[in-house]
Amino acid sequence: MIPELLAKSQENLKSAELSFEGECYNASANRAYYAAIHAAAAAIFHAGLNVEIDHRKIKSVFSATLVNARKSYPSRMKDDLNQFQQLRNTADYKIIHVGKKKAAEQLSHAKKFVSIIAERIQP
Repeated sequence: MIPELLAKSQENLKSAELSFEGECYNASANRAYYAAIHAAAAAIFHAGLNVEIDHRKIKSVFSATLVNARKSYPSRMKDDLNQFQQLRNTADYKIIHVGKKKAAEQLSHAKKFVSIIAERIQP
């Protein structure tokens, strides 16, 4: 399950990059969020925790257990998933559009987030 989640994460990063290059900033923000969620889920399963793949649970367990309690990830990653989701919500549900600058920040931050997790859980 972990390799599959990491593969989905990488696919979503690629999709976010392609969307950004094509000036589809809402789609880029959306895919960057999903890249991070899949990476966080992989980290959770790698830690031996068995939780349902649900956005709220993934965000909660990653932050509370892997960052705060176990200190498996840097404290700066604690609120990342919520921040990613806020921009994704703008992209998906608000009338306003995500601009190039915000999409670039989301993509860059998601790449770092995914990279940190991938480095720690891949053999």
